[in-house]
Amino acid sequence: MSEDTSKAVQRESHVPCKPGPEDMLYGVALRPPQFQLINGRFVSSRLVKAELVLSGAQLIVADNFVAVVAQTPEQARLGARQAKLVWNKPEASLVAVDNSTSQDLATHKESYGSRFAWPNRIRWGESPEWVAAAETQGRWTIWAPSNSHTRLRADLSSMLGCSVDDIEVVGGHKTGISRTCADDAAADAALLAKLTKRSVSVLLDEAYQDVVDGLGVAQANRLNYASSDRSIDQKVEQFWNSAPAVALLLANIAPALNRREVSERHWPYDFDRVSIEDGPSEQEAYWDLEQDRLQDVFARETFVDELADKDGCDPIAYRLRHLNDERSRELLASVAAKAGWQPGDANRPVSDKVDISTGRGVACSQQGGEQGDQSEGVRSAWIVDLEVNKITGDITLKRLVVGQDSGPAPEQEFLKDLLQRELLSVSRPLLLGQTAYDQWGSDDSAQISASGELPVEISRLPSVEDSESGSEVSAQKASMEQVSPEVFYPAISAIGNAIHNATGVRFRSLPFSAERIRGAALQGASSVPAAEKSRRIKRNGFRAAAAVGLGVAAMAWPWPKAMVPVSRPAPDLYSQATIERGRLVAEAGDCAVCHTEIGGIENAGGRPFETPFGTVYSSNITPDEKQGIGSWSFEAFNRAMRHGISRDGKHLYPVFPYTAFAKISDGDMQALYAYLMAQKPETQVNKAAEMSFPMSYRPILAGWNTLNHDPKPFEPDASKSDLWNRGAYLAEGLGHCSACHSPRDLLGAEKKGSNYLAGALVDGWEAPALSSLSNAPKPWTEEDLFQYLREGRSVNHGVAGGPMAPVVAGLANLPETDVRAIAHYVASFSDQSAVAEAVLTTPAPLPAGLDEASLAALGEGQRIFDSGCAVCHDEGGLPSLTRADVPLGVNTNLHSNTPDNVIQTILYGVQAKTLELPKVGMMPGFKQDYDDGQVVALVKYLRSAFAPGKKPWSDADIRSKVADYRAYPGTH
Repeated sequence: MSEDTSKAVQRESHVPCKPGPEDMLYGVALRPPQFQLINGRFVSSRLVKAELVLSGAQLIVADNFVAVVAQTPEQARLGARQAKLVWNKPEASLVAVDNSTSQDLATHKESYGSRFAWPNRIRWGESPEWVAAAETQGRWTIWAPSNSHTRLRADLSSMLGCSVDDIEVVGGHKTGISRTCADDAAADAALLAKLTKRSVSVLLDEAYQDVVDGLGVAQANRLNYASSDRSIDQKVEQFWNSAPAVALLLANIAPALNRREVSERHWPYDFDRVSIEDGPSEQEAYWDLEQDRLQDVFARETFVDELADKDGCDPIAYRLRHLNDERSRELLASVAAKAGWQPGDANRPVSDKVDISTGRGVACSQQGGEQGDQSEGVRSAWIVDLEVNKITGDITLKRLVVGQDSGPAPEQEFLKDLLQRELLSVSRPLLLGQTAYDQWGSDDSAQISASGELPVEISRLPSVEDSESGSEVSAQKASMEQVSPEVFYPAISAIGNAIHNATGVRFRSLPFSAERIRGAALQGASSVPAAEKSRRIKRNGFRAAAAVGLGVAAMAWPWPKAMVPVSRPAPDLYSQATIERGRLVAEAGDCAVCHTEIGGIENAGGRPFETPFGTVYSSNITPDEKQGIGSWSFEAFNRAMRHGISRDGKHLYPVFPYTAFAKISDGDMQALYAYLMAQKPETQVNKAAEMSFPMSYRPILAGWNTLNHDPKPFEPDASKSDLWNRGAYLAEGLGHCSACHSPRDLLGAEKKGSNYLAGALVDGWEAPALSSLSNAPKPWTEEDLFQYLREGRSVNHGVAGGPMAPVVAGLANLPETDVRAIAHYVASFSDQSAVAEAVLTTPAPLPAGLDEASLAALGEGQRIFDSGCAVCHDEGGLPSLTRADVPLGVNTNLHSNTPDNVIQTILYGVQAKTLELPKVGMMPGFKQDYDDGQVVALVKYLRSAFAPGKKPWSDADIRSKVADYRAYPGTH
């Protein structure tokens, strides 16, 4: 047995068990505000000062590497949020890196060019995953889903000061196409373990996206073709193509460098002139020969496919015409025959599923032998068949036909599984690490900590059936190390070309993610003006006049395009966890409250909403494909929620609060879509809006949106706490509190500034002010708000009724922490230092000095109260099982400037069945018991008896509103 083999066996036999939580510290890395890798030079903000005052957490600093470690994930995260760091600007200026991959070189019709970029990190990861590092007797074990064990071990060897033979990486795959942030998380854990002399675990999640962004482009190629002289010009702009783990760069630990070899870039295609401008060679760099060749082939084969497309030529015929090597032509022709390649649209695979788009792509490569001898080496050709789900953007490889002219034949299913896993990971936007404002209930890390389990290995994706044999991936797979690397070089561009064939979207950079597919589709379909208005028209008295002009201007704007209908997503498309999250989103957004007609079918629409411009009816949002949203793609749904444009291209009236829903996060939006699509379809027909001109002309809403709508998602305030930001996200976005609680201007837009949450009248009910402008006798404290929102009642303010009752009923389904967050946020707008008024628990005596008519009216009101109300509401009355436990003296409605809520409550009562909360009692309505005069008398008396310090409401106002609300109770 050789010495190397002996060491390998020894390492394998000494891999320790994974440490349990009781032996583990948990770490959170804190990145500088600015860092960037520019042509191999690392530029970063410099740490000036770091402080942490939190029991149970420790601040770790190594040059510009900063992290917090603690005994639990919760302590570590709290410490990271509370750490106070001061950074200087980078010593060198960061540059505006051109990461674009658009067709940016074309100068005239005879010249065509593109730019291709390959990232240093293909993505942060697939889903949140714990990464751990532990040292035992001088040997290190790293548990991480790494795709590049060799490069990771080289980095860790520099960091830990030990041999690569003393480092074992468990999990992931030893060799892959490109590095992910699993390597960076592993380096973070290892450095913390070295500095603390403890086993350390860090969570690899979406927070590592900053590493992807900071390390930037690995290799960039600009390619240009000029038909005038049939010339190809290639410029390699970036050649430091294998960045080390970012922890080494931040901690100023010298990573291992490789001597860059002389490039062997070879164009296997016959053009009259080929010019390749390469970077300087024979330098020490973060460089890898295989990555260099892989990235070079990706750029060249994608560009050749573009040239074929521009020429209107079949991509295989184009290649066969231009390939200058006979063996390559024979191999490509053989692969095309085996795949059954047909020119034109007949070549595209067929799918019987409406939501599936199919595509086929081709690519080939020729790598030279010794000293670049192109007559030797390996030729490889690929044809890829794939499917793209139009709803999710997921890409599934269906068939690979791979040809090579030397070396062992690769196992087809192994190749398919490898590429599916590394390049085409399934969209999981709802399983990604979530920011603090976008978190529902307890997170995964808390559950892992509690259970004592530490998952460390990435789950393999399900096997993909081969379209020919139907066989599944074998449990015994050949390692990628056993297959010649040259075979893989055409794979990435073949997949990219197939995606273009299926979708029309050309990717000139990686990854080929579902999110990018969806984003490209949404961008192409959206008609909302892309350029953000740099200056919005001032919201002032000229708005009404401006609206007319905007209505005319809207005619000249691009009309919103209808989005292609799709068939309803399959019931098993989304996980139960995703659907459950969507249910919470729907409850927080009160979807069913507005989209259900009183006594009607849930979410089938038909509920009327009165506006100053006419009546709008809520729509059917069940997944019925004709009347509901069953034929809506996620992109169409997302556009409606964020921009107020329906699938058919019509502008939606802002009675539907898309102005608030635009703030919803991507994860919550996808979850809401999943939940609604999982409900029972209902065929109830939608009712047309009954609006007066000019609002009946929907294009005028384009102008309204320009004035009043900001479609940007919620952005947390870094100066505020996580609890405040979570409350703001729920209140401003999903909960759309200001839609009712803020007054509106002449055009129906919410007033901002000091008018935010200042109260408004909505459909016959007053949504009282929640700010310091509140008329409540006692200030709304955070605890009062929490009690009211959670239980439907507050001992200092009263019981939820009218439109607020179903809102509270919906909030009862949310985690308690979310309701607390809303209360915390809303309370921040109230004057907590305000002195509470004296509150009456029994009625005040009738005021002295009244004229005979007023005294008679109040006397009648008092008699009605004593006979019909006092049994429940008078603290001095006889004991009763129906005693109202909130004194009328604190009731916010009786201290308001308007009697609307008091009138509505007397006429229609408070129905406990609406709230479905055990602590809230029922009050019957007295519409049938009292005539208008009696209701007027009772309202006047209640104001006098329980809010004696307030100005009396006018008789005329009370009498007019009693008559109106008796005839029309409103839609709530």
